[in-house]
Amino acid sequence: MSCSKRTDNRSLFYAMAKDLYKDQNIALNFLDTINVSSFNKEEQMYGELLKIQATDLTDHDIKPYEKNISRIINYMQNKKDYTFLKLALYYAGRIKSEKDEAMKAVNFYTKAASIKDTILNINNKCYSQLGNIYYDQYLYDYAIDMYTKAYNEAFIAKDDIAMVKILKDKALVHLDKGETTLALKLLKKALKMAEHTKDIRCINSVKSYCVIAYTDKRDWGNAQKLLPDILHNINKADSSAVYFIAANLYKQTDISKANMLYSFLKNKGNIYAKEEAYKFLTKESLGKEKNFESIKFFERYTHIVDSIRRNTNSEMMAKIKGLYDYQKQKERITRISKEKNEFKLLFASTTVFLLLVTTFAFLLISRLRRRAQEEKRQVFMLKKLQDEMRQNSLEKIKENNKRIDELELQLINATNEKDELKKRLADEKEKLLAQNAINKLKIEEENLALGSIKNTDIGIMIQKKKRSETKEYLTKEERKQMEDTFDQFMPSFKEKLWSVYDITNRELNVCMLIKLGCKPADMACLLGCTPSAISKIRIRLYKKFFNKPGSAEDWDRFILSL
Repeated sequence: MSCSKRTDNRSLFYAMAKDLYKDQNIALNFLDTINVSSFNKEEQMYGELLKIQATDLTDHDIKPYEKNISRIINYMQNKKDYTFLKLALYYAGRIKSEKDEAMKAVNFYTKAASIKDTILNINNKCYSQLGNIYYDQYLYDYAIDMYTKAYNEAFIAKDDIAMVKILKDKALVHLDKGETTLALKLLKKALKMAEHTKDIRCINSVKSYCVIAYTDKRDWGNAQKLLPDILHNINKADSSAVYFIAANLYKQTDISKANMLYSFLKNKGNIYAKEEAYKFLTKESLGKEKNFESIKFFERYTHIVDSIRRNTNSEMMAKIKGLYDYQKQKERITRISKEKNEFKLLFASTTVFLLLVTTFAFLLISRLRRRAQEEKRQVFMLKKLQDEMRQNSLEKIKENNKRIDELELQLINATNEKDELKKRLADEKEKLLAQNAINKLKIEEENLALGSIKNTDIGIMIQKKKRSETKEYLTKEERKQMEDTFDQFMPSFKEKLWSVYDITNRELNVCMLIKLGCKPADMACLLGCTPSAISKIRIRLYKKFFNKPGSAEDWDRFILSL
């Protein structure tokens, strides 16, 4: 085909592009006759694009044309030929799809769909390809949305064949989602439209999808009604797929026919059909105790499965990469869109934003001040409590005794010194002796109070339940009785704790049981929880009181010293 004598054949090229979409035979004839070099220099890019179109429509590999399509896009942009720019972008997307570069393919299809054109009407193809990409990435809702747009575009273009194909693709998504009833509804609509076109291959293609859906639904009767028409009018290119569908149905209804079809598929089918064929034939041979055949079929089956696994792994990695790239692109688009919207609203919302910020800052500062004051109060009360505890402790008595010994030694050494120094040392000694006497008395009072609590009804009950094999826990009334008993004999215990931090009743119960000498396991049993929970409560209390991490044992020592 030569166009060298024409100066502007744009309308002819448009017509040729439309004709190529009408029939695959036209595309095959075009590939046999086209000679791009015969086009004049200004029109060679058109010839290249038409050649890519025909190559794709005849199921040949278009990946080698990647560099050519980039040059064609630049040429059409400079030429401002938006009809063929749209077509070039579409085929750039097709090439990227074939190379499993999903994100780049999506970009090209989206750009193509955004260009207005009423000559070639390929928007339905752009949206269909987008639907295919989303379907391959398991983004079913996006795929359905794209197929719906594609159908609407095909309806506007009055392209019945395209509408049938789109309905089939959409039905396939619903089948994958397990929505067989909805898939059949779409396929019945597609079949009605296909019959209107009177295209036998198109009709049989829809019927084969219906058989798949009925088989999936286990509706063998309706599936078998459609099967004869499909088997009597098989296109050579579709034979493997049709026999596979039929064999899959006969496997459930007629084993002898299934055996015959699978025997054909093991030699003539594609790799996936061969896998299913050898799997079926292996099972059949085992059932008939044909061991030699079983081994032969199983060896072929494992070999094919390995081949499929290698192919599937490669495809899956490509899909994962494509999905990752697509998700990154979607995030970037979402982020840019969000930034634009925020920029538009920025001026109108500035005053409100500043007001909110000011209010929030005021509330935050007030809250921080209150927290700082509360922490300061806690630190003060805790220091006071620790000082009081230190004064009342045995360690303080020992410390005082040591100081008394030092003072006595100093008194002996001060025999020849002034009376004033001797008097001061003697007074300090008397004070320490008095303080020790008071401390011992307080310790004795505390021990006496603790002993009194242990000898009360609730104290005896706690000891009894600790030793019980049935692991009884304290009732609500018994926990209240324990608190009242502590208030009676050790009123300052709860007050000291609450003066630092407002602890809960459960935390108070843990502290009281620690004071009564209960072990963590006993406390867990008495309070109806796990030892782990008891440990967490003790660690949490230490953090609340001391504003630093500590162990459960650190908290126990603090409680026992109160």
